Amino acid sequence: MKAKTLEQRIQRLEDIHEIANLMGRYVFLHEVERDYEFPDTIYAQKTSGVSFEVATSGVWVGLDHIRQQFSNIPGVENKPKVSRKGAMFVHPLTTPVIEVAGDGKTAKGVWMAPGYEGGAGMGDEQPMAGFVYTKYGCDFVKEDGKWKVWHYHVYRVFMTPWNIPYTDEWEKNVRDKSGKKFGTGKTPDFPTTADNPYSLETSRELVPAPPEPYETFADTFSYGPPEK
Repeated sequence: MKAKTLEQRIQRLEDIHEIANLMGRYVFLHEVERDYEFPDTIYAQKTSGVSFEVATSGVWVGLDHIRQQFSNIPGVENKPKVSRKGAMFVHPLTTPVIEVAGDGKTAKGVWMAPGYEGGAGMGDEQPMAGFVYTKYGCDFVKEDGKWKVWHYHVYRVFMTPWNIPYTDEWEKNVRDKSGKKFGTGKTPDFPTTADNPYSLETSRELVPAPPEPYETFADTFSYGPPEK
């Protein structure tokens, strides 16, 4: 890669800081279930192929399809500013690896997220508290001078109620790998691309792989959907 001027190096640091803030805002708003805002604020508006994939959701491509997923949150039609009573969804982002392309047009980042969830959404009729560990792999694009999420992908590590060891593999019994039961229940644009939660029968993989320095997006891989 070409040597960078001082101005370019400062811009690179500002880009990384902006991307970190973007993802931080994502997590804070997700905690209070304001995900319905994301298609119009955090996701790219002018770049084709914007995508969303969480665990076994399948891959949803395009802002309209992503909106369909967020529209299934109870009470979303009233655009609440707080979460449902008793609901808790906290996914702190740690261990960031962020690389901005040499041409400054795209960026890539990965995070680990040791989180917890409670009340609704844990796959049980009764209120329940549990641990949800995931990893994030995202591609970003700069639009009109601002960084936006291009490909959003969350990978499972494990999910379990607080009183059940993750080695019991409780999680694998509460998800549907087809993606058809996620969100609106409609069929995703692509099936789940990567799903390897903890299991006594498998080894851990470097997925998502941390990004390496790159010049243009054509020189690297994507955390987004496969090419048709």
